Amino acid sequence: MKKTLSRTVALFTALVIFFSTAACSDKKDNSPVSKSDKPAIVEMNIEEMPESLIDFLSRFTDWCYSEKGGFSFDCENDYSCLMQCVMQEPSCVGWMNYPVKQPEGVDYNKKHDPKKWAKLFGYYLVYDQESVKWIITNIFNISEEKIPEMVKRGEKEKIFYASKGKYYRPMGGLGDPFTQYGLVSVKREGKRYYVDYDVYSVDYEMDMSESKKYSGSFTAELELKNIDGKDYWSLYKVTETTKNKEE
Repeated sequence: MKKTLSRTVALFTALVIFFSTAACSDKKDNSPVSKSDKPAIVEMNIEEMPESLIDFLSRFTDWCYSEKGGFSFDCENDYSCLMQCVMQEPSCVGWMNYPVKQPEGVDYNKKHDPKKWAKLFGYYLVYDQESVKWIITNIFNISEEKIPEMVKRGEKEKIFYASKGKYYRPMGGLGDPFTQYGLVSVKREGKRYYVDYDVYSVDYEMDMSESKKYSGSFTAELELKNIDGKDYWSLYKVTETTKNKEE
């Protein structure tokens, strides 16, 4: 009888220890995250920033526009005009910088586009759909699921259309905006760069000298993203800050 009772007590004790240990192992650590875990904000030397940064921002700011009017971009909330800005001449990105099929310009009089939208323009551009997707998703961080709504808008507004794996955009060339850009400050936090930059309009005199006039200020949020072993500037957001700058 005593032997049986001893075994029962031992078994009960073992079970208590087991469940107590299990309960501890499942307990979540609710301790606050240390401030040291947050990436530090580092002020970068603008003189040491690569030319590719200002080249990327100047091309984008010259040739992209917002559906809200004026200028802005947000990969989550303000992106619907982006595809038509990517697919134009000049484009808001340097196509030659990316590992994609390059766009083709076609004389309408030599070959009609499928829907003959280019009849009044005499010229149209042809883009590979997969190449456009690569730029939209990798360089502008817009999810692939949002592409159909941008295509729908482009077709509705008679700007471009999709056909058999291609996009067609009838248009002529756009003129030079005569602008110059300059970095004001660059901060880095983890992988993100926060860049303040100014734009100036440029006038050329008869003697070919130039004069610059302040035109606006912007802040961009970017990442230097490595894709297949090569670095590319990748944009998340651009906000015009002109009204907050003292002239």
